[in-house]
Amino acid sequence: MLISQPLKTIIVCIILIIPLQKCFCQFTDTTPYYININSNGSINSTNDGNSFVFSNNFRFSVSKKKVTINTVNSYLYGMQSGELINNDFSTMNDINLFKSVRSVYYWGLLGLDKSISLQVDNRLQAGAGLGYHIFNRETLMVTITDGPIYEYNDLFNRDAYQTVRNSFRLKFFISINGTTRLEGSTLVQNSLNNQNDYIINSNTGFSFLFFKWIRFNTSLVYNRVNINARENLLLNFGIIYERYFQY
Repeated sequence: MLISQPLKTIIVCIILIIPLQKCFCQFTDTTPYYININSNGSINSTNDGNSFVFSNNFRFSVSKKKVTINTVNSYLYGMQSGELINNDFSTMNDINLFKSVRSVYYWGLLGLDKSISLQVDNRLQAGAGLGYHIFNRETLMVTITDGPIYEYNDLFNRDAYQTVRNSFRLKFFISINGTTRLEGSTLVQNSLNNQNDYIINSNTGFSFLFFKWIRFNTSLVYNRVNINARENLLLNFGIIYERYFQY
């Protein structure tokens, strides 16, 4: 499969983020890091056939007083009765300025994803905007973000196209006794030139700590690409390995 010029550009930019993170970390003696590895899966076998779905997610963050850089990567693979139903990959890289010191902060993002279940061959997004903390406490966080993003989209059985979207997100985080968490994020992205072209992504998770850096996790994920009337719904159970450390 040939890679379009916009995709080549986005891949190069994503690769450049890694050395950027390393260079940025040299400004102080200690830098907080965060790693989160989430693995989920399900297998079903009946007289009519077999099915299985595996989901893996990796998140890495570097935090400074005024700047936070995140990279989130996920891969979903599934088969049903010998037919491939999921082979979905996404990577999202974002930078946040003044997020930890102000109620209003700035954000920028760069993302690439593809999905069989949503019939997205390649989609890239890049944009920037503002975020606002409604609550920003250690045990309670509620944040909204909004801003324009550029998108290049190549859907199955459709011509590739470009559009500008308004990207609105609501995020929340609730912690109980430092061991139990309820957190979620809902994203709505409307095209500015086609009211029937919008994207919805919602992810809500519940987890609790049962051994040091290991958490049991269950999550509900919903995605919809309205322009081609495709959606998926995933209920996941699995474990999370997470750790904060300094260098």
